[in-house]
Amino acid sequence: MINDAQSNNKNNRKFGLVLGAVLAVMALYQYIKAQPAWPYFACCSLVLLALGSIKPSWLSVPRMLWEKLSHYLGYINTHIWLTLIYILVFVPINLIFKMIGRDPLNRKYLNRHNSYWLTEDKPTVSSSLKKQF
Repeated sequence: MINDAQSNNKNNRKFGLVLGAVLAVMALYQYIKAQPAWPYFACCSLVLLALGSIKPSWLSVPRMLWEKLSHYLGYINTHIWLTLIYILVFVPINLIFKMIGRDPLNRKYLNRHNSYWLTEDKPTVSSSLKKQF
């Protein structure tokens, strides 16, 4: 049980320090670009860095909520990206292949063939395996 608590504190500490550092970089960028939101990023960064360093057990609930949010966003993004890739890449390629009559998998059924077995004209390896190298 102690190892679980130590592991949780270690993960909470990592969560606080990494997210605090990312927010600090965002605050610095906002400050350089003279954006009005930089104090909010800086305050959140300081709070996360302090809690991650001093009392990481307080970050259990925020870390759990962050992980749930990232899980749902990952699920949604994966489905959106895979759908867009399918629609924008594979559907046009399929339509082009159908228009030009290309069948790269050779799937057309032809009655005149007794077998669809493909034989090679020239063997790729020598018939004798005595001198392989």
